[in-house]
Amino acid sequence: MTNRTLVIILLLTLIFCSLAAQDELILPYDATSLTDEQRAMNPTYLAYPTSIADQMPLQNCGSNYTPMPFTINADGDQVYFSPGNLQYNAARGAHLCADGTTQPGTWRFAEHQYDYVGDATNGNVYWNGVKCDNSLISATYDGWIDLFSWGTSGWNSGANAYQPWATSSTESDYYPSGAASNSLTGAYANADWGIYNQIGSDPAGTWRTLTYDEWYYLFNTRENAANLRGQATINGVIGFLLMPDGWTASSGISFKQGTDVGFSTNSYTLTQWEAIEASGVVFIPASGMRLGYNMGLVQLYGYYWSTTAYTDMFAWYFYFNSDEAKLYGYGARYSCFSVRLVQDIKRHNRFSVAENRQVKFSPGNLQYNAALGSHLCADGTTQPGTWRFAEHQYDYVGDFRQGNVYWNEEKCNNYSPSETYDGWIDLFGWGTSGWDSGANAYQPWSTSDNGIDYYPGGDKSNNLTGTYANADWGVYNQIGSDPAGTWRTLTCEEWTYLFDTRDNAANLRGQAIVNGVNGFLLMPDGWEVPLGISFTAGNKLNFEDNVYSLAEWEDILKPSGAVFLPAGGQRSGSTVLDIQTCGRYWSSSQATNLTAYFGFYASRSYAGCSGGWYGNFGFNVRLVQDVE
Repeated sequence: MTNRTLVIILLLTLIFCSLAAQDELILPYDATSLTDEQRAMNPTYLAYPTSIADQMPLQNCGSNYTPMPFTINADGDQVYFSPGNLQYNAARGAHLCADGTTQPGTWRFAEHQYDYVGDATNGNVYWNGVKCDNSLISATYDGWIDLFSWGTSGWNSGANAYQPWATSSTESDYYPSGAASNSLTGAYANADWGIYNQIGSDPAGTWRTLTYDEWYYLFNTRENAANLRGQATINGVIGFLLMPDGWTASSGISFKQGTDVGFSTNSYTLTQWEAIEASGVVFIPASGMRLGYNMGLVQLYGYYWSTTAYTDMFAWYFYFNSDEAKLYGYGARYSCFSVRLVQDIKRHNRFSVAENRQVKFSPGNLQYNAALGSHLCADGTTQPGTWRFAEHQYDYVGDFRQGNVYWNEEKCNNYSPSETYDGWIDLFGWGTSGWDSGANAYQPWSTSDNGIDYYPGGDKSNNLTGTYANADWGVYNQIGSDPAGTWRTLTCEEWTYLFDTRDNAANLRGQAIVNGVNGFLLMPDGWEVPLGISFTAGNKLNFEDNVYSLAEWEDILKPSGAVFLPAGGQRSGSTVLDIQTCGRYWSSSQATNLTAYFGFYASRSYAGCSGGWYGNFGFNVRLVQDVE
C-alpha cells in the first residue's frame, strides 16, 4: 500500500470518527424525512437527487453471466462466483436460515455484476423508485445495502454485533464467541453470510465467503494468475476483473492484465461487457466502504471480506484501487466492506466408495509397455517397462482388429503380451503389478492359464491389500510421473457402494457410446445433467441409449466429472475376446478358491461387483486416488 493510500485512509478515518461523534447524524431510513439541518451538516453525504426518476438507470435486461471455475487451492478445488455482490433489505420479507429459524429481511445478489449501492450521490441500485443508500442502514430500512461489518450474517455467534445492520465502531463487538482468533469457519461458519442465509431462492449453505488462503491462491498462485486479473471500467462503473481458469480474450476484445493498469485501461461498453461476461469473467465494483453511518471512497476503492481473522482488531480482506490490488490483514472488523460469495463446485472428480470416504478416478485405464524405459517401485527397486494412463478415457487397446491405441505408428495389441513387447497393453491378470508377491504369475505380461498361479503368497484367501498391497498395480508402481502409492484399485465392497449404495447411485450410471466407443458412464457425487446434453440413467441400457460426440464429451461431460469405462473386453492366455461387447474391471478382493471380484457391464447387463472370475483372465484396471 502506497504512502498516499495510507494518508487517504487515515484522513477518512478521522473524518468518519468525527462525523460519528455527532449524534444528529443518525439518519432516518426514509430519505424524504431528512431535515434541512441534517442536510446542511454534510451536503456531500446527505445530498439526494432532486429528481430520482430522472437519474434512474435503464431497466436491466438480465445478466449475461455464465459461471466458470476458479481454482482456489493446490488440491484443485474450484468455485463459481455469485452473479453479483451480496445485498440485504431489512424491511422486505423474511428468509430461512441454516439453524432452521426465520430471520427478518431479504438477501439477494445484485442484478448485475457492476451494480453497487454506494451512497446518496453514487450508486446504481434503486428500490421502489428511490435510490438506495448504505448510509441509511438500520433494522427497518426498506432499501438495499451492500456494505457489511465482518461476520454480520444475522446469526448470533456470541459477538455483540452480528446483525447485517450493525454499526458499532468497537472491534471486539465483532468477535465470534467473544474471541479475536475465531474465523467465520468451523464452529462459527454460520457467521458467514452465505452459509447461514437463504439468498434469493438458494437455500442456506449454498454459498460462502472465501478464506484468506483461497483469495491468495486465486489471486496469486493458480496457473497463469498474473494474466487473469486487472482493473477495468464496465458500463461506466470502475472495479476489478477476475478471469476464470484458462480464460482467453474473445475475438474483438482486448484486455491488459495487471494490478496497476488503472481503471480506464480496460474500458468496456455494456455490449462489450455482455460478451466478456458470457465467458465467465467476474467483475467486482469499487463500492467503497462505510464506517458507522458514513460512506467514503465510493468508486475509488474496492474492499472485499474474507472469512479469516487476522489480529485482535483486524480481519483479512481483498483490496484494490486504480494503482494496486492486494490482500491485506488490517481491515478493522467494524469497517463495512463488500461481500462477494462463491459456491463450491461439487467435487466434479469425487466419488463415494464408502460412508465418508471418497476417491477420484485416474484419467484413463491403466496401460503398460514392457520395452519402454523403467520405473521406480514402492520397495525402492527399479523395474523394467513404463506404466501410464490412457491418453483419453475412451482409449482401449483391444487386439489387432479393434482398438484405438497406437505406438510408433503401429496399432497396439493385447493379443501377445511379453516382457519385450514395445507397445501398450491394458488387460492384466489379477495382481500382476510386477511385485514378487509369492504368486507364480505376477508380471504384467503373465499369460498362465492356471488361476492358482495368481494367488499372492500362494494362498487363495489373500487380497491385494495389507501385506500384499504391493500386488496392487497402483500401490507398487510409479505411473507416469506419479510416485508409487499414489493410486490403488477399488475393493469389491467399494465397487458395490459406488455402483449401488451411494446417494442417488441409480441416477449416476449408465451404458453409453463416447466418440464411437462402447462403454459405461459413472457420474460423480451430486452430479446434475449439464446444459447441452441429455443422459438416460440405468444399469441395463443399450449402449445406444446415450450417444455422445467427441465435442460433447470434451466440452460438457468430461468437465462435469464423468468417468467413462470403455468396453475393452478380456484376455484368456493370448486370446482377446468380447471387445466392445463388455467391460470387466478388476477389484483388489479375492472371491473364491480360484476367482477374484471385478466390476462388470455389457449391453443391457450389469453387476456392480461380480461374484468373481479366474485370476488368469486379463481384465482392465481403472485406478483411484483417495481424497479427504
